[in-house]
Amino acid sequence: MASRWFYRVFDQEMGPVGFQDLVEMVRAGTLTEKDRVRRESGEEWIAPREVIGLFRAAQVEPATAKAPEPESRPRPTEGKSHPPEDIAPAPLPRRRRRRTVPHLGARGWVAAGLVLVVVAIVGYELWSHRKSRVFPKSVLGRPRPVDRESREAILGPRSKVPSIPGLKEGKPTPIPGLEAIDPGYSPCLTPDLRTIVFAAMYDRVADYDLYISTRDDVSKPFAPPKVIKSCQSKELEAFPTLSPDALELMFVRGFSQPRFYHSRRASVSDDFGEPAVWPVNEHGIAKPYLHRPQFIDRMHLTFCIVNLADDTRTIFTVERRDANSVFGPLQKVRMTDAWPPYFFCDNGLRAYCHSPDGVFFSNRRAKSHPYGPPLPILDPAVTGTMDGPFWLTPQEDAIFYVSTGPGKKPDLGPDDKGRKLWMVRF
Repeated sequence: MASRWFYRVFDQEMGPVGFQDLVEMVRAGTLTEKDRVRRESGEEWIAPREVIGLFRAAQVEPATAKAPEPESRPRPTEGKSHPPEDIAPAPLPRRRRRRTVPHLGARGWVAAGLVLVVVAIVGYELWSHRKSRVFPKSVLGRPRPVDRESREAILGPRSKVPSIPGLKEGKPTPIPGLEAIDPGYSPCLTPDLRTIVFAAMYDRVADYDLYISTRDDVSKPFAPPKVIKSCQSKELEAFPTLSPDALELMFVRGFSQPRFYHSRRASVSDDFGEPAVWPVNEHGIAKPYLHRPQFIDRMHLTFCIVNLADDTRTIFTVERRDANSVFGPLQKVRMTDAWPPYFFCDNGLRAYCHSPDGVFFSNRRAKSHPYGPPLPILDPAVTGTMDGPFWLTPQEDAIFYVSTGPGKKPDLGPDDKGRKLWMVRF
């Protein structure tokens, strides 16, 4: 019976899978030397390198050398006459007879061939055994996206009904109703996907302002967007985030010295009121640069502060008792690696980011634990180059983002042209 294995990636136990599945994971780069595996029938966790034959099987098989073709009979040169076959050619000059190799016979040649085969097999085994000590790298030269089985083992099984009806997996699509927006920036939606707020520069006179658009159903396009007049100014407004009930709006105003602003409204049919400065104190950062706020839920808000002195990023979260109370003191979010997350899921157990290598997510077992190293889930060849923050659906199956588009160079050109609003299911 074929062996079956469990594997543990970033403290997440998954499986069982077959030996060939482990081979494919090693070859794709999703199972590394830092991970651990164990047999289904055993309890001891071991490093993948200790599994006999695993690395060797994951190596790319060398191309089989093509045997040289036997020499063909020389062809007559064009333009020259040749004697008929029934006329004997002129006798060659006599040469001293050389000692020739004795004729081996059919059995001799078979034996010699077998010896050569055995030597070749032994040589390849020695070579591959030495090569197997080095963990194979991904064929693409960069981490491949986590396969569906491993991703669902971490995220849990997906809903059979996608968040966005008709949106095909791995095929980016412009956000319906907002195809003409260019430039746009930092889209944010409500959990029901019926309200969207984003930054845009329509008139080319003032800087980015905040716009809002709604729709009655997820399957329909958004209505023409309207500027949020109460939040409009001559400065830059960007990085908006909506509370889940769409009654609160937090955003960033200013470019050289940005500040957080907070605005409310009584109902979803009303306009947002005049925003007020939301002060951020006691962060202990020498040269702070505020950006990327996000409502995780009504009671929790997270944001990022960049220290311009050394270009380090620190993620903070704040909490409040109810929607009418103020947020409490700042708490640092523990990150294993110094990478800037762009979005946190509503239960706070997963964080997402993007880089030139694609979209990544990081997982943790509990809110008191640090996030683990990021795992790739989307290739940049699929999404195109992303620009700025993105927004993730509550089912964690689709991303709304800004990009020049798949296959296009990230050259914004004049007036920031080239920032369009997209969505992609993964």
